[in-house]
Amino acid sequence: MILRGATKRDFNNIKKLLESYDFKLEFNHLESLVVVEDNGVVVAVGSLQTILEAMFIVDKDINKRKRAAALSLILTQSSIEVKALGYDNFHSFATNESIKNILTKRGAKKVEGEVLIKWI
Repeated sequence: MILRGATKRDFNNIKKLLESYDFKLEFNHLESLVVVEDNGVVVAVGSLQTILEAMFIVDKDINKRKRAAALSLILTQSSIEVKALGYDNFHSFATNESIKNILTKRGAKKVEGEVLIKWI
């Protein structure tokens, strides 16, 4: 097996691998794309993509309705800025049930998989 940078001739194989997982690459924000080749066949692909992560901090001492209204305003502005930057999504991590509910009611979706972070 060899690890190497992806080339144009790999894209059909990469596409097949991605489709088998119902996954798409954000080519606009792709920083790195590598493949693992075994006897001339691409068996794995790896990419580094730039993502946007949103952080929202709301004063937990104000009432729930005001927290939700404040977060809604921030989400609206964040969505405008995300589009202006050329992205179609951003990540956010809910740290409690209340924030999760507010985000969900305003369009955030739970994704499959488990969030893992590798600190360097």
